[in-house]
Amino acid sequence: EEVLGRAGLEPQTVEEIPVEWRYPDFEGYWRSAVAVNGGLTRLLPTLSERERADLAAEVRGAIERFRAGDGYRLPGLALGVAASR
Repeated sequence: EEVLGRAGLEPQTVEEIPVEWRYPDFEGYWRSAVAVNGGLTRLLPTLSERERADLAAEVRGAIERFRAGDGYRLPGLALGVAASR
């Protein structure tokens, strides 16, 4: 609501929408995460190859609980917003 207010919009409805991101394997997840996460995109070039591998291994461990067969199914939440000026 704060972001909408700064944009000069008045929220009419805000609805939580469950979503699920599916990845065929860890490499697919990792490529997507690197592409959309600006902080990660800036961090990776500053790391050594070993540090990048260690980071990827830590992330793989963190998402392992979302494994589904050979891939991953990660739950999330989106916000559906209707607003007016």
